[in-house]
Amino acid sequence: MVEALCDSAVAVGRELIEAARNEPRWHNVAKHMLHAWDDGMASLRSPKKSLQFKGLKPAIEAAGFSAPEPAERAREVIGHSPLLGKRS
Repeated sequence: MVEALCDSAVAVGRELIEAARNEPRWHNVAKHMLHAWDDGMASLRSPKKSLQFKGLKPAIEAAGFSAPEPAERAREVIGHSPLLGKRS
């Protein structure tokens, strides 16, 4: 079952790369999605098992995507919404 899911992710990943080529605004989101999917599939691999699941690394490299940028740190105080009105 895991092997089938990895195969599906690779197939959809290639479609996502093509969509990002056709719509440049999707490039950054597609890049981060592909890296996250590949990391998830890599976490399923075990050096002890002989079964090797596919990954997206070759497709990511062929598409020329760089490594994902680190997430921005939140500037807000946890529990305080910038959408709330100011207290008087």
